[in-house]
Amino acid sequence: MKSNRFSIFSLCLIFLLTSAILAVSLSSNAEFELIHSDWKMEDPLADKPPVSAVELQTREAKIKALQTKKEEQEKEIEQKKEDISAKRKKLIECMNQKGVILFSIEECEGCKTQKAYFGDDFKDVKYVDCNKNKFTCPFRGIKSHPTWYLGSQLGIKKEGVKDLPTLGKLTGCGF
Repeated sequence: MKSNRFSIFSLCLIFLLTSAILAVSLSSNAEFELIHSDWKMEDPLADKPPVSAVELQTREAKIKALQTKKEEQEKEIEQKKEDISAKRKKLIECMNQKGVILFSIEECEGCKTQKAYFGDDFKDVKYVDCNKNKFTCPFRGIKSHPTWYLGSQLGIKKEGVKDLPTLGKLTGCGF
């Protein structure tokens, strides 16, 4: 029984010594360091020197320049939106004077797209909902939606979604 205990003890001791030797040999290995470094929690700023006053001023100047550029771009975008809105209102006013009418229905995807081109100004577009005016649309020969009726003098119908420049050309109103 004693020899059995001695052999188990010997095997355990050999195992521990082998593990220790292996660990020491691996610790000098670059691959072990690479794997081990992933486990470490390091401060990313620990190796970086403190920022000088000049560098700090340069960074602040760059940030201020970027903020100024962003503000200028936002102003430019707002100006373009205002210009487009003014053109859109002018187009709608001209189309209304010429008797241009949009025939549409609420559930039509193309009709929703057509309305979206006008944005908030759609409320000023002459519009007929064919679901609510069941007799008007067949009387005018409207078979698909959206359909633009280009005025009583012209009597021309154009089916499908039209962007604003195209409507401007079709109606002679420009955009």
